[in-house]
Amino acid sequence: MIDEKLPPLTETGPGIYRHYKNLTYEVLGTVRHSETLEPMTLYRALYGRTRPVGATGGHVQRGGGDRRRAAAALCLDFRVNSGGSVTARRKLLHIL
Repeated sequence: MIDEKLPPLTETGPGIYRHYKNLTYEVLGTVRHSETLEPMTLYRALYGRTRPVGATGGHVQRGGGDRRRAAAALCLDFRVNSGGSVTARRKLLHIL
């Protein structure tokens, strides 16, 4: 699909939003669905959502081998500087 035929993106600006049910979200931006190309809001829930350990832990068989179901790919390292400001460093982790 060429760009002229894509549905327009209705941008949702980055920031912290509160849902009418009093749940908070951090909106990261607007993206397109990988298959339908429809606009979607990319967000992170900030209301303490949990997932069963089985959904992230353990191993799966893929591509003829055993792989971890989920592995950290990015580590955020926050440091408070002497003046009180915060520095964040990103470190890409090796995925096994």
